Amino acid sequence: MKAILLKSLILIAICCSVNLPSQTANLTPEKDNSIYSENNNSNALGNLFSGQTGGRNGNNNRRALIKFDLSSIPSGANISSVSLTVNVNKVPSGGAGTQTYTIHQLTRDWGEGTSTGGGTGGTASANDATWNSAMQGSTTWTTPGGDFSNTPMASLNFVDTGNYTFLTNPTFVSVVQNWLDTPSMNNGLILIGDESNNRSARQLGSKDSGIAPILTVNYSTLSTEKFLLSDFSMYPNPSNNYIHLSLPQNISKATLKIYDVLGKQVENKTISNKEKADISKLEKGIYLLEVSTLGQAKTKKLIKL
Repeated sequence: MKAILLKSLILIAICCSVNLPSQTANLTPEKDNSIYSENNNSNALGNLFSGQTGGRNGNNNRRALIKFDLSSIPSGANISSVSLTVNVNKVPSGGAGTQTYTIHQLTRDWGEGTSTGGGTGGTASANDATWNSAMQGSTTWTTPGGDFSNTPMASLNFVDTGNYTFLTNPTFVSVVQNWLDTPSMNNGLILIGDESNNRSARQLGSKDSGIAPILTVNYSTLSTEKFLLSDFSMYPNPSNNYIHLSLPQNISKATLKIYDVLGKQVENKTISNKEKADISKLEKGIYLLEVSTLGQAKTKKLIKL
């Protein structure tokens, strides 16, 4: 015991981590697009569309693709919650009602070209995503309609126009955390409406229409602070009654233990920064004073007069 404590007197650099307050990032898409089941059209620079059409457009499906850039969130951050808010700005005539929409993780990168159009889409340009192609002219989907995980990230009932928010859940958080930790896995998401019901389609705001989807990410980070043992100070030393303790930056509380030269513990208490500790009852002699916090422990020699 004595040998271990004496070795601890060596002044070495240590590192500790402290949790910083939770932060929120409200992200708008870096790209979005809509694809159409009945043709090779696309709608990259207009509103988004999802669900099944009806009437003059026939019973055809639309799906919306959205990708968010997470680079503004620090690498290594821990995501605690995620939500997605979209704005429904148009419902087909006679189509108001309750339909279920789901969002899924896309597993292949896709393109946003220069096509524009409404409910029937515009002529796909180079690199546009379409029903058959992830990027028009270069990459096809493995499965027409998009390559995505069958497990929904979240689901939500749409009724009429207005804002709708897909709420956080463990799957949603896990997917976005994976995007942050491994950016190459971030291919965005696909919004799929009720494709079994005529007139379930919705027109939604996009990054180009002025009412963009918003991905809200709550996260926390660890701040790693390096300091020397000399940053933990006590004074006066030698002392006969009291010592003043000053802890390193960002450390508000710690455990104080005092040992005599035989290794016997004679004090054990929790201390705060800038605390005045009473040592008047200790016998005269040499002691080892240990301060521990955040899994780290360091000692200094104390002389009691």
